Amino acid sequence: MQNGFNQFQCPLCGRSVSIRKFDPTNFVDDVIGIRFVGLGYGLGFGVADKGSILDSGDPVLYLIADRVLEISRFFLDADIITKDMLVSHLPVLESRTQNEELEELREAVDDYEEEMDGLLVQVNKVLSKVYEAEFSYLKDALGALIVEYREALEEEDEDEEEYDEVENVGSEYEEPVKPMTALDREIQLSERELQAGEEEDNI
Repeated sequence: MQNGFNQFQCPLCGRSVSIRKFDPTNFVDDVIGIRFVGLGYGLGFGVADKGSILDSGDPVLYLIADRVLEISRFFLDADIITKDMLVSHLPVLESRTQNEELEELREAVDDYEEEMDGLLVQVNKVLSKVYEAEFSYLKDALGALIVEYREALEEEDEDEEEYDEVENVGSEYEEPVKPMTALDREIQLSERELQAGEEEDNI
């Protein structure tokens, strides 16, 4: 080791390991269980049985897995490994990531189509006053709605112009002066005489 140590403590099992003898290329990609038995008094122990325990469901598998994840995390934090390195060594992870992205995309498309279907129903409901048959495509329905809206605006503008013309005609109209008849003259003369008589009484 660069710092002068000749052993290191394994971050997985916690045992001290000689740097010189450490060769992970000889490790197997498995978790091997070993059963030792006594060979007799003073003879020590020997291996009676060993084999994979990956499919056993033994709780120790989950302890190892949790520790492996922790090791991966602090190696990532220390920039010893990268996420791309993890994915490249775990093609299954890459495949799952792609599948998750595809699933999210499908859900987004389904939500969008559902929203557009709801909008088509609303537009057809508005157009039902004008069109007997419903539109099957939102694009056609929106096009028809725009046409109806423009026509409504044009009719509104025409009504306003007609109203303005009527108002202008009404403001310029002057009632003609009627000629005075003989009766009108007598009434006017009587009113003048009556007014003159009231003024003499007041004097």
